[in-house]
Amino acid sequence: MIKLFETFDKRSEMLWRSLENMGMSQLTIVMNEDGFLPKSITTPYQFFADYQPKTTDKALFFNELPIPDYWEIEGFNDIAWIKDMGKVRGKIIYSPHFKSRIISKVEWFDTSERVRYVDHYTQHGVKFAESVYDTEGQLILKKYVTQAGKEVIYENYVTKDVVLDWNGKTYLFDSQASFILFYLEQLQIDLRHIIINSLSVPFTVLYNLNQPGADLVFWQEQSHGQIPGNMSMIFNGKMPRKMNVMINDKDEYDTIMKHIDSDAQRYVHHAGYVYHYNRKNGLSNHVLTLTHSDQLDHIETIVRACSDMTFHIAALTEMSSKLMALNAYANVKLYPVANKQTIENLFATCDIYLDINAGAEVENAIERAFYQDMLILGYRDTVHAPMYLSQENIYPKEQVENLTTQLQRINKNRDILLSQLAKQHQAANEISQQDLNHLMRRVLS
Repeated sequence: MIKLFETFDKRSEMLWRSLENMGMSQLTIVMNEDGFLPKSITTPYQFFADYQPKTTDKALFFNELPIPDYWEIEGFNDIAWIKDMGKVRGKIIYSPHFKSRIISKVEWFDTSERVRYVDHYTQHGVKFAESVYDTEGQLILKKYVTQAGKEVIYENYVTKDVVLDWNGKTYLFDSQASFILFYLEQLQIDLRHIIINSLSVPFTVLYNLNQPGADLVFWQEQSHGQIPGNMSMIFNGKMPRKMNVMINDKDEYDTIMKHIDSDAQRYVHHAGYVYHYNRKNGLSNHVLTLTHSDQLDHIETIVRACSDMTFHIAALTEMSSKLMALNAYANVKLYPVANKQTIENLFATCDIYLDINAGAEVENAIERAFYQDMLILGYRDTVHAPMYLSQENIYPKEQVENLTTQLQRINKNRDILLSQLAKQHQAANEISQQDLNHLMRRVLS
């Protein structure tokens, strides 16, 4: 069995990690290389470019990017700018949730400060692709190159063609799907069972795969009651291979089931995610928040109302005087310019996470808190990863008194904390390894 993902976005990562947690460590393929995939995952680019990082290769820090003489790089926590005598010539985009200020992409501007080219880098500091945009900001083409700089794959986003230069020959494909079919053929692997999570290109690949098999579609999107056309093809028996739909989200499962007949319902199954927590919640009254700024709405109100709880606030940079003023409270601990070890220690010892910082999420904080089995509470308009929170613990920031009341209840009664954790696990669509394994075996049999 192989896992075939179009991109390695948050949904794909959750599914991949869930399947890995239940022991399904078979081949995982991501169609679109992003340069920062887990080591066990492969891509068509890696295969055709024979990508093999050297032991001496390392990620490219923002100020290590080669630029013309007299140009400068102005770096910040979340972005960096390339300037020539004050004029912006480019923008450096960091890789999220990797190491601090590591280059993922570099956008190069024309004289009107429009993005015309984007250079793509790997976690080993290798430039592996270049995207070209027209004056309207539309992606025209993307060129993939080997570590030696030789062009190997060329994608035309206008004509949808893909050109492959490989082993001394040039191959032309009229679509990405046909290119992926050729790639799978070259791998010479067992294709009897394939897992996908997209009804786009991966679905087209399975539809055109000229051999029998039984596949699973993990549907991770929201249909809003409108059954996608490709999903209807599964229900109508129009697929050349046997295919079933697995839905992790309980609400979406219920929605789909309400809008299909009993014959179609045979193809739909409620699944979930298998989580492996790094530890059990210690039931302490220590609360953690990571922030890039001093925009923590109502933090003083919360601190004063919950004087028996200890609030740990950490930032990767210096803190403003506004935040430093919180030192006046005995139950507040501040960590300006917190290093990696400090942050790891805080996640290992705190048992509640308060997601109230405006702006970007810091250090993948919410997912990290979830896997530390911390109870997560936050504001509706600033919560960064709502899929990991129970709706009971997401509050309008104008109703901060409800949030403080919940914290007080948790602090006074640890059974309430345990109950809220159970609801958080349920909201994240948790399923046991045994149950998911049994479901998949039954469906594929």
